[in-house]
Amino acid sequence: MNRSTIVGEALSAARNHLESERVAAGHWVGALSPSALSTATAITALTQIDAAGHAGRIVRGLRWLEATQNADGGHGDTTASFSNISTTVLVWAACPCPASTGLG
Repeated sequence: MNRSTIVGEALSAARNHLESERVAAGHWVGALSPSALSTATAITALTQIDAAGHAGRIVRGLRWLEATQNADGGHGDTTASFSNISTTVLVWAACPCPASTGLG
């Protein structure tokens, strides 16, 4: 069997498996992993659009980020991930300065 045939069969098997996982309505059902990356992004967006109006959500997100920080002080993409520089910097950027947001 040549390489092209092997790759084609693997792609077909993967496609068939993915299609079999869809529900009757034609979509997949699942859950996302808890994520420092998405939490930091949400905090940044909420801070930009209405920090005072979303203060509760922002504070809960910041507390979650603090509680899920890795032992080395950084964050990974998920709570099960090793720290990486890109997610850690996004978390740093999401931590609003209290004076500028009215959250202090």
